[in-house]
Amino acid sequence: MTDKRLLEQALDALKSMKETLAEHDEPTTFNEDEAITAIRARLEQPEQERNFCERCGKRLGGEGHIHTCTPPAAPVQEPVKVWEAEGYDALMQEMQMVKARNIRQHAEIERLTALVRAQQITIDKLEKNT
Repeated sequence: MTDKRLLEQALDALKSMKETLAEHDEPTTFNEDEAITAIRARLEQPEQERNFCERCGKRLGGEGHIHTCTPPAAPVQEPVKVWEAEGYDALMQEMQMVKARNIRQHAEIERLTALVRAQQITIDKLEKNT
C-alpha cells in the first residue's frame, strides 16, 4: 500500500470519527481539524521521487541505469556444537562396552540353546528306549 493511500485512509477515518463524535456530542482529546488539515496538505504535495531500491536500499542511478539487486543475505548461523570432544569419546567408549556386553550375552544364549538341544536329544533317546 502506498503512502498516499494510507494518508487517504487516515483522512477518511478522522472525518468519520469527527462526524460520529459530533452526532453524540462527545468531546475529543485532540484537535482533529488540525490533523485533517495536515493530512490534506501532505496529500496536495507532489509525490516525491524515490531514488532508492525498496528491496535492497541501494541508491538508484540516473536515467538509463539498470539496477539489479540481491536481497539482503540471511544471517549465517554458527554451527551448533553437539558433542564436546570428551563427551564424544566417553559416549563412544560406552557404546563399545554395550556392544561387547551384547556379544557376550548372545554367545551365552547360543551356548544355552545348544545345551537345551542336547538335553532334548537325550530325552528323546531315553523315551525311545523305554
